Amino acid sequence: MPEFIDFDDKKWVVRAKVEEHRIDDHTKLKEMYGADLVLKNRQGIFFILDKVIDAEFEELDNEE
Repeated sequence: MPEFIDFDDKKWVVRAKVEEHRIDDHTKLKEMYGADLVLKNRQGIFFILDKVIDAEFEELDNEE
């Protein structure tokens, strides 16, 4: 089940979590994962996030 975060009045899906001590250069995380945003919490965990696009769909009839 995907994990979601609300941040900056937007909804984000968590693609990955990485502990700070496991990486050498945090500035490359966004590019490595092709992510929209990377945040770090107070416990030193980086959250690699993608923005959730809010869309509405309308079902179409297949009448000819």
